Amino acid sequence: MVTLWALASTAHAWTAEGPLWGEPPIPYWIAADVGPYDEAATLAAIHAAFATWSSPACTSVRFLYQGRVEAPLMATDGLTVVTVVGQGWPQPDLSPAYTQLTAPEARILEADVALDAEGVAWSLGDDADGNSVLDLQAGLVTQVGHLLGIGDSEVLEASMNPALLGAPDARTLSDDDVAAVCSLYPTTAPGAGELGDPCVNDDSCAEGHECVLEVGRSYCSPTCTTEAQCPAGYTCLRFVDHRVCAVGGCGCSAEGVSGGAWLVAALAAWRRRSRRALRSRRSG
Repeated sequence: MVTLWALASTAHAWTAEGPLWGEPPIPYWIAADVGPYDEAATLAAIHAAFATWSSPACTSVRFLYQGRVEAPLMATDGLTVVTVVGQGWPQPDLSPAYTQLTAPEARILEADVALDAEGVAWSLGDDADGNSVLDLQAGLVTQVGHLLGIGDSEVLEASMNPALLGAPDARTLSDDDVAAVCSLYPTTAPGAGELGDPCVNDDSCAEGHECVLEVGRSYCSPTCTTEAQCPAGYTCLRFVDHRVCAVGGCGCSAEGVSGGAWLVAALAAWRRRSRRALRSRRSG
């Protein structure tokens, strides 16, 4: 498998924030303390948010619940933990919900999710208006999308639209959200992927092909030794000890960009957008 650290163009309004998870299922834990709300209802909302993203038939995304855990908030400990914070919210200048990815290379290793229940009113019922009272399950759906590496969307009805954070309608995925999760995590049959077919890893691709990872997409492509073996629009790029046909024009290689540096920049950009979205919501 090879990685291209270049932003991929897309015709969809959804965006990709960074690296992706490897093979499913993605394990997740829930913090022992789930905040000030009814515990059973909060747990049900968390599980429902994960199930929302694995429900489209076109995606390979699957999650595996691992149980409750005592863990420091947003700790880099290899565990993907969801926390509803009733006291001690550490990011007062950020969005009421926050997702932190740990991805030193091309794959996400963990992604912690936290919701601010100290300074923000959330609802587990039908009284959320998406403004003064936010829908907890809807907020979690958006954050699980970020956990998967999906960025903001400009589509008005999309769960990944920052303006809909906590709005009840965001509980349900829009066509744009489905396009995002199915493009990034497709259900390509093992060993069947040909040139340009989406892939999860090398096992998704046919013999003589590898899964090429770009930020925002992945596709099967044949190995090569010369430029002439690649189809139009592809370049025979060297990756360590072999070559693979990759979409031309990226000007990059597997060692071209530090994964850690790219991730810091991507997260910083997302946090800036989150702040702007929150200020816009509060001033509206």
